[in-house]
Amino acid sequence: MNKKIITILALVIVFAGLFIFSGYKEGKTESEPQELTDISNSVVEKARVSVRNSLKDPDSAIFEYIYPSSQYADIACGMVNAKNSYGGYTGKKKFIVNISNDTVVIDSDSELFSSKWDEFCEKSKPIILLK
Repeated sequence: MNKKIITILALVIVFAGLFIFSGYKEGKTESEPQELTDISNSVVEKARVSVRNSLKDPDSAIFEYIYPSSQYADIACGMVNAKNSYGGYTGKKKFIVNISNDTVVIDSDSELFSSKWDEFCEKSKPIILLK
């Protein structure tokens, strides 16, 4: 019985010590807050307008997400669902927008689009996407 109590007490002390000293560093400072991308970012807003203007039914556009490329200042990436000329929704489609020349490319399941998406967008994709 005494051996059991001593073992439990030793474990409690070890875990308490680990808990107390696990994050302790002398002179530890608060980390700088990270700058978040503002949803009203001009690149994002310009991309939204460009994509809407390229659609058959601009008012039907439902954006899943849009974010700026971290590697190219004038590129934005995202996903949109919109109505086609028959009035039915096409399903979610990835898109890439070049703001500098107002070019919108919507995914057509091509290998070229996939490679450009990987180059411009995949590494830039935020971990948490806000709609």
